[in-house]
Amino acid sequence: MAKRNRSVQGTYKNILNVYDRATQNQIDKGLSFYEDAREDAYIIGKQLGYKGSNAVMCGAGILSVLSPRTDYELNRQMAYDLANGLYIQQTEANKAKAIRIMQGENPMLVMGRDSHKTKPFFKAILNPLGKNEVYGLKGYGNKPTHLAVIDRHAGGVYKGLPLSEKQREQIGDWRVNKRISNSYFRACKILNLPVNVLQGITWYVFRDLYKNKRLYTIKKGN
Repeated sequence: MAKRNRSVQGTYKNILNVYDRATQNQIDKGLSFYEDAREDAYIIGKQLGYKGSNAVMCGAGILSVLSPRTDYELNRQMAYDLANGLYIQQTEANKAKAIRIMQGENPMLVMGRDSHKTKPFFKAILNPLGKNEVYGLKGYGNKPTHLAVIDRHAGGVYKGLPLSEKQREQIGDWRVNKRISNSYFRACKILNLPVNVLQGITWYVFRDLYKNKRLYTIKKGN
């Protein structure tokens, strides 16, 4: 287990370096990402008969449980399709979670104790300028904690290079996730930015840097 936890090495300085490379267009996209996702969440929830903050909560929950290993545009489309009773290509487990949320269950409880990425994503959509307080996660007992949204791009920003397939799996480990998340909070304190804004901006910069390029292969010792 100790070897697993050391597998994705990086630093908050890499996050700062990626942020420093942001164009104005990437900054604008990062600033608006979670605000736009919140609007999507509201529309999705409203289509299902919910109102106000309950609509946002429902829609954000659906978006979150359908998000693993899915680009946001497809994630968004699947959420709209499911809300409209259409077939979506997702795992049965994730679809079942989305349906439970559609029926009114609390998304934070539906997502379960291994949802170290999807719970912060849910909270980021609910409150784009917040600190993503989450609870009910493995490794934390019942104690609430604040986590950044850590997906494969966020992990790559922290490392400074794209993650291998094995490393993508390893960022789901709560210790690795927490270490990367701590680095984002450290960087956002230096930059005086909300953590979701920093994560959104660096997400776009990193994606654009490595889009359509051969995946970096991790060498032994790195």
